[in-house]
Amino acid sequence: MDSKAPDPFGFDTQGQNYDIYRPKYPKPFVEEILKFTDNKNTYLDLASGTGILFFELFDSFNKDCVIHDRSAKQLQTASEKLKSVQRASPVHVLECDAYEIPKQLPKPLKFDLVTIAQAYHWFEPFRMLDYATKELLADEGALAITGYFCDGFDYNYLAEDEAFSKSGQRHYDEFYRIVKPHFDCDRDTLDAEHKDVDFSKYFETVKRSSVDITKELTIDEFQKYLHTYSGYNLYINKFKGQSDIVDPNEKLFNDVKKELADFYQKRKISIKEKPINMKMHFFLILAKKVKALI
Repeated sequence: MDSKAPDPFGFDTQGQNYDIYRPKYPKPFVEEILKFTDNKNTYLDLASGTGILFFELFDSFNKDCVIHDRSAKQLQTASEKLKSVQRASPVHVLECDAYEIPKQLPKPLKFDLVTIAQAYHWFEPFRMLDYATKELLADEGALAITGYFCDGFDYNYLAEDEAFSKSGQRHYDEFYRIVKPHFDCDRDTLDAEHKDVDFSKYFETVKRSSVDITKELTIDEFQKYLHTYSGYNLYINKFKGQSDIVDPNEKLFNDVKKELADFYQKRKISIKEKPINMKMHFFLILAKKVKALI
């Protein structure tokens, strides 16, 4: 990402909205990461954002923990959350480029666990693996890369009208088609769960798992979730002030509200508080035991 480019996670209240409306990681993933990590002394959450995964894991480590990001807006939210944390061992907050972490640490540290949650697609994949193995991970340290993507949504009326419910998907597909070119990262490798990356070049043990989750949402909750997309915010920032540009988020939800209103009137049924079924796909990659690098 260009260091002079706008912070793709620094628009308006994006930090707070990211923490509220982005999904939490599945509990089985959290348990799997902890089980996979042999030693639990030091922990680094790289490109942590607001610390959604960090706050699920850090209490299991008994020495230094580090929460890192290059977005001041995201770290501001994480730092506010840390104010309510009471912990004997220190938590360090680093705002810097990921490759500057060793220089910015208050003391030399190697980590028993490094997590990269919903962020690996922002890095050149093999450069990051090389850096993690050489500069960040302790002996026998574990790397956990996890992420997710929205597969779209159905209207929450599958029992009443399956065809109508599944028709909601086309609105998300159009939204994503418009904003995808504006992500300042490799969305294709995220959408492929990083299966295009050969982790065995750097690690002897590599485990993968995935899960699909559907979550009922209000229209407002789903709209605010889509507002956290960096590609959407960069699209709006690029074209702001141009009267002929249609906001794809506003268009999606105007269309959704109209279709739901027409459906309610036609079927004479009660309006559900949460008429959106958001479809999410989560994946987890665990890697351990760094090979001797040639």
